[in-house]
Amino acid sequence: MIALFEAGGTKTELRLGDGKNSIVIPGPGINPYIQDDSEIFLRLEIFFHNEEVDPMLISHVFYFGAGCAQVQQAVRIGKLLRHFFPSARIEVQSDLLGAAIALCGSEPGFAGILGTGSNACLYDGKKITRQIVSLGFWLGDEGSGGYMGKIVFTDWLKNRLPSWFESELIEIFPVSKNQALGYIYSDKSPNKTLASLARLVFENRNSEYAQNIIRHSLDAYFAEVSSILQQDEASLGFNFTGSVAGELKAELKEKVESLGHRLVNILPNPSESLYQQHLRYA
Repeated sequence: MIALFEAGGTKTELRLGDGKNSIVIPGPGINPYIQDDSEIFLRLEIFFHNEEVDPMLISHVFYFGAGCAQVQQAVRIGKLLRHFFPSARIEVQSDLLGAAIALCGSEPGFAGILGTGSNACLYDGKKITRQIVSLGFWLGDEGSGGYMGKIVFTDWLKNRLPSWFESELIEIFPVSKNQALGYIYSDKSPNKTLASLARLVFENRNSEYAQNIIRHSLDAYFAEVSSILQQDEASLGFNFTGSVAGELKAELKEKVESLGHRLVNILPNPSESLYQQHLRYA
């Protein structure tokens, strides 16, 4: 049997199976840049509360996760997984490579992540050949749910939110405005908390305020994307995964085509495709 983790900032999905039978178990988001080892261990442990999970039956573990592009972070995750899968072969890769494999398979293309966080790369059908400089939640993640949430949160604290939008925000944000800044800086998952505010943008997408946020976020994202594209790659197919990509299908299509590219595929959740492509190891 194989175990395949697809781990993002908001949620993680574990798929177990052998080609005949499969189990899907949802869990919390994991990001080694935001959580320490003890927190990640607790989040991984949640998956093993399920009686259907027997780690000793697993021969291969594939983990595709946010924050795992750097070797140091991938090694951390691998060591933590070893506690749960002592006899399995374990491979830890970035969520970006996972997205590219899920979206493009063995074909070359552009693969972008627009979820709680964001990223983008060019993929040759086997490996990532170029990717944007990803600075994570606090300094980057342009176009993501976290990025939009930071704009809404900042506008709220600076009294720039439309009154009707603020009334919707205070219904879902867990603390008052005068406590909000301290709360978010002590939050163990600030990316997830602020990304939750992007839902208000999507729900009010016909308003001028929300349209401006969406436009600004996509402009910022594609400004980063332009840094890895060359003129002879104008016809390369564009593919996206992530919850924000799923929400903004129409806006993404319009933006991609306005830049002279073609949109091929939007896959909100890549884990099923990744799982199917790794079953040969079962």
